[in-house]
Formats: sequence, C-alpha cells, structure tokens
Amino acid sequence: WVLSLIDYYNYTGDAATLNSYMTNAMSKLDNAYAAYGAYPNLGFYGWDERLGAGFQNATCLESQNAYKMLSIRTWQAFAATMGAYGRTDLQAKYNGYASQKIAALRQNAAWFQGFGLHACADAVDTGLLNTSEKNAIFAQEFTDEVKRISYSPFNQYFVIQAFAAMDKYD
Repeated sequence: WVLSLIDYYNYTGDAATLNSYMTNAMSKLDNAYAAYGAYPNLGFYGWDERLGAGFQNATCLESQNAYKMLSIRTWQAFAATMGAYGRTDLQAKYNGYASQKIAALRQNAAWFQGFGLHACADAVDTGLLNTSEKNAIFAQEFTDEVKRISYSPFNQYFVIQAFAAMDKYD
C-alpha cells in the first residue's frame, strides 16, 4: 500500500493526497520496524507450491525473509519520497531504518544464502545491494528458467523489477 502511495505521488505530484495519507503510511512503516523479524501472521504473503507454497504457510522462513526485504525497500522508497516532498526529517528517519537493518544483515557475508526467489527479488529491489551481492543473488536464484517464474502476479512484479535492477534485461 505504501509503495502504491509513493508511485501515485511520483507519477502525479499530488502533494495534497500524499500529505493526507502520510500519517497512515508512517504508521504502517513504523509498525513494520517495530515488528521486524517477528512476523507471525503474514497470511497475505505467498506464492505457489513449486516455490514453497507461501500462501499455505505464510509463516515460513521465505515469507519472513521476503517481508523483511520488502520492509527495507519500502522504508528506502518512502525516505526518497519524503526527500522530494521536502521532509528531510522523515527522509533521515526512514533511511535510518533501512540502513540499520541492511547493515545488521551484512554482519554475515552470506546473509542472503538461505533466501529463495522472492526474498532475493525483494532484497535486490531495496536498491541497497552492491554489485557482488547482486551477482551472487542472480546466480543463486535467477538462472533457472522455470524457478524464476512465480505463479503469483503480485510477486512476479517484484521478480521482474529485480531483473531490471540487476541489468538482466535479456
């Protein structure tokens, strides 16, 4: 929802609508920060059986990891939007959330090795990965032509964005 609000603002420049939903968006972002790493009820987040049946087991590790990465991505995107909107205080706050969590992950050089396709796609989509991390994630999850197709259009959108973020247009 927050990413949709950001897209709307970026494409229309409708600052009044952004402003009217800003408190709601910040509430969602702050809740994700407070609950980071402990998401027991992710019933909405999943994918087909070939890739772990996330819809049937939304509390599986892959769902948890994907949601962490989606949270980091959304904090980062909201921060950029707040910078464009002129709220540097909120830009700093949400950039801080994102950079703190990615730095904690990077304390383990192999932080993404237990991730599946969706968590890896969401990690790439944060925009915070270095070239080495992107290359390793591509080799790990994106080279199998069957596995990289999610039967969830919602999640496939993030997979396609990750391909673009890794400059893998072919």
